[in-house]
Amino acid sequence: MSVFLPQIFKTKTAGDLWIRSGMPKDAKPVLTFLQQASRESGHFFLSNTEEFDRLTIEDQEKWLESHMTNSCALALIAERNDGVVVSVMNCMNGPRQRNSHIASLGISILKEYQRQGLGQMMMEILAQWARQTKKIEKLELTVDPRNVGAVALYEKLGYKHEATLQKQIRFGPNDYADSLAMGMWL
Repeated sequence: MSVFLPQIFKTKTAGDLWIRSGMPKDAKPVLTFLQQASRESGHFFLSNTEEFDRLTIEDQEKWLESHMTNSCALALIAERNDGVVVSVMNCMNGPRQRNSHIASLGISILKEYQRQGLGQMMMEILAQWARQTKKIEKLELTVDPRNVGAVALYEKLGYKHEATLQKQIRFGPNDYADSLAMGMWL
């Protein structure tokens, strides 16, 4: 079971936030967050707004539960004191024996809370947790190379460029974006 105990985080200008494990009871605020984040981020978000609009609270409950019951998976949320979720990060290792040492991650932060140090804090918490699993040896992610702030943060934290995946994201007919694969050995 993967659970991260609540920890307070003081943003630079947006007040205090709680960082903790996401649980099935968080399904509704997590879904609300995902819908808002997808609208704010446009091309930087892998899923489109319509995909999140089709998700149900039950879908989110199952997703959060799957992260709690897998010892090599973690869902983190950052929330305000009023329970509004402002960031979600998840990580899960590969399902096969030969790739179970690698965990893929994703992170989203509402625009108002970006460039506050929150992304770095959540990434550091995740790396520390992954090291403690004794099973995860590498963290990997993909990012839109045009998201220069995110790329710079990942590089600062020790992630290396591993590949540029050409036309990895499709927005529509003849509208593609590359994706940058990055990884960090623990």
